[in-house]
Amino acid sequence: MGTISLLEIDHAIFKFLNDLAGYSGFTDGVFVFFAEGIVYLMGAGLIFFVLQNKKNEAGYLSIFQSIISAFVSRLIIASIVREFYFRNRPFVSGIVNQLAYHNPLENSFPSGHASVMFAMAFSLLLTDFKLGVVYFILALISGTSRVIIGVHYPFDIIAGIFVAVISVIGTKFVFDFWMKERLRKALRRLLKT
Repeated sequence: MGTISLLEIDHAIFKFLNDLAGYSGFTDGVFVFFAEGIVYLMGAGLIFFVLQNKKNEAGYLSIFQSIISAFVSRLIIASIVREFYFRNRPFVSGIVNQLAYHNPLENSFPSGHASVMFAMAFSLLLTDFKLGVVYFILALISGTSRVIIGVHYPFDIIAGIFVAVISVIGTKFVFDFWMKERLRKALRRLLKT
């Protein structure tokens, strides 16, 4: 009996999830919305949270840390990984149920969406557990939907999760030991005006 490689597992999970697409326009639309739209809802949710918690210093710091983690995750760490490893999107490598357009020349690994969404979620789990759980569930739904619509393999999403974890750990370290007190003072001055 032969061994099964990680790549074969990745492809098998992809096929199982991607086969959920293409049955009806309604469910396909829901999958596309989850895959493409949730990240914007999560960003808007952070802005709404700030606006609803005026004069809440801890809330501002929590949201700021989450936003910085997301930027570091996608724009720095994921970009560096993409420079060293290229993986085609699933629709380039074979026949899939592709429900959304993506540039076929763009790297699939790691998932930029997953790195952003999970960075927000993990960062919030450290500062606002309930909101972090909601964001984690949304990120999980969106990441799974990105596989269903045919623009990522499951391991692309998992790699995005690892990138997010590294980003949150690094950002929290810098934030706690260097930025937090400076931001707290700046916020106090800003909130007094």
